[in-house]
Amino acid sequence: MSSASVVYAGQDIRDGDESLPYAEKFPALYAETKALAERELLAASGDGPEICAIRPHVVFGPGDTRLIPAILGRAQANKLKFQVGGDDKLSDFTYVGNVVQALLLAEGRLEPGSAVSGQAYFITNGEPMPFWRFVRRIVEPLGYRGPRMRIPFRVADRGWGRQNAVARLLLGLLGLADARLTTSSLLDLAELRLDVLVDHELARVDDPHVHPRLDGVVEERRVHRLAD
Repeated sequence: MSSASVVYAGQDIRDGDESLPYAEKFPALYAETKALAERELLAASGDGPEICAIRPHVVFGPGDTRLIPAILGRAQANKLKFQVGGDDKLSDFTYVGNVVQALLLAEGRLEPGSAVSGQAYFITNGEPMPFWRFVRRIVEPLGYRGPRMRIPFRVADRGWGRQNAVARLLLGLLGLADARLTTSSLLDLAELRLDVLVDHELARVDDPHVHPRLDGVVEERRVHRLAD
């Protein structure tokens, strides 16, 4: 499994498809190593096993140890009070069930000469939205309050905010990279729908089966930590 971050170079992506080149510079080692592995494996497809790459963007769901626990943990403690930045930048998010479905379907279609062999595919829910709207759509159906106050990003991250521990804390509590708040990442799923999904549908963040499976994520994480 790869990552949509292999094409992210710190700028807006709008209707980005698989023709986007790999980034020349990466904001994190994670993305760089994903790109290196993907490039080599896709080039080798057909010389041995048939290979394709699935590129999810901001994965969430059961088993999550970072994003959802950070969001729900703060909401449960009534500490999810501040929204950093506005709602002008959109991003795609990916429910883990959609990732699993894409992986299984792609594996089933991998054979010599098939459309998916040697190809990369973006996978998301196909419902771009501002990050903080995503946060509210996660916490509010579970009975928690979303952010009530907004701090402009230029205050929280630039200017005095870069040196201010409180501002850094506001970003760090949710594990946010600057990019999530300051750039749009909108990915086109046409190739995925044509070659991989075919007649299969994608789950959305508001689907009835999604939220009950998210509510236990924080407790799962706490139990795992105690077990360690």
